[in-house]
Amino acid sequence: GDTLAYSVSGGSADTSVSGFTHSRAGSYGTLYVNSSSGAYRYVPNDSAIEGLTSNASEDFTLSVSDGTASASQTLTASITGVNDTPVLSSITGFTLTDTASDDSFSNQAGTLSGSERDSGDTLTYSLSGGSADTSVSGFTHSRTGSYGTLYVNSGSGAYRYVPNDSAIEGLTSNAS
Repeated sequence: GDTLAYSVSGGSADTSVSGFTHSRAGSYGTLYVNSSSGAYRYVPNDSAIEGLTSNASEDFTLSVSDGTASASQTLTASITGVNDTPVLSSITGFTLTDTASDDSFSNQAGTLSGSERDSGDTLTYSLSGGSADTSVSGFTHSRTGSYGTLYVNSGSGAYRYVPNDSAIEGLTSNAS
């Protein structure tokens, strides 16, 4: 009985994970190997995998040696990537109050904020029911409602609501 020694090509000594003696970091995770038993564990890199929009794989070459001869096999980690849905942060509404006097209503402005887990993807902001409109500088889309017009910049997420003073003044009860 020769003593067998196991290894991963390109790996280095690493005892940071209990029960394992060597590791090799890949693009989507790290493979840990026990050089005495041959046991291995693949620890995925969540942020790298979340960044995928399509399937990927990475190969690790595992070897065993008895001191005289050796043999190798390829271990493939297959990863199913998906185009993750972006997330839009909460939007704080605003209130316009009409009184018995002749009121003036200020424009309301803010910036939409979103996040995207997929690497290389760019967020684009849109307005449901809106259409392309560059009539107001700095904005690319708009939608006119009963009490004003909402303008949105599709690249930056900036928005501006321009109240329709006469429509709001004409209300006899609360509306939204």
